[in-house]
Amino acid sequence: MTDATASGLGPDLTWVAVHTEARREWLAAEQLRGAGYAVFLPHFAGVVSHGRRKIGVLRPLFGRYLFAGLRAGQAVGPISRMMGVSAVVYSGEAPLTVPGYVVGGLMMRCDSKGRMDVADPAVVRALARVRGAQRVKAEEGGLAVISRGPLRDLLVEIAEVDGSAAVTVWLRDAGTANQVRLSASAVLPILPAPRGPAPMALGMRRIAG
Repeated sequence: MTDATASGLGPDLTWVAVHTEARREWLAAEQLRGAGYAVFLPHFAGVVSHGRRKIGVLRPLFGRYLFAGLRAGQAVGPISRMMGVSAVVYSGEAPLTVPGYVVGGLMMRCDSKGRMDVADPAVVRALARVRGAQRVKAEEGGLAVISRGPLRDLLVEIAEVDGSAAVTVWLRDAGTANQVRLSASAVLPILPAPRGPAPMALGMRRIAG
């Protein structure tokens, strides 16, 4: 269900988050792939019950979301007009780019088709964090989602943590970067700061419209 693997993740790809129509993640993925975009749709095997019968199904890891990889020269504009796609996630007037290490980290927990073993303890812990069942500690360089207010659902990088009261985050938009101080209760950390060498794809980058 995907043509992108961890081994194929390179600096030539700019990843954006794509919001799909309800229950049309795979249709959107096929449309994007047919148009020449790299596609990563992480999913897992689930079971649904019909009376006494249990049927195996594939479920997206993030309902109504997938990742599209843009190569040099590819425009982001056509993505929103494809069947199954609701919109590309934007920050201000520019598409919000997803850090390469976030996509790569998910890919490393999937097989070549994007299928994830949700019984893997590492995956269970990661899903627990995303779902809020196990809170990730807010720390400089980590990623978070703003949980309320006018910036709700925006993916941001944490710039500074002031005890348990406030968190300062980076807002990057079309080549500019500003810090905004928010109440700690309005910021939900989802990934800790990367360890080792700094990732190549942090923050916003201007991409073709």
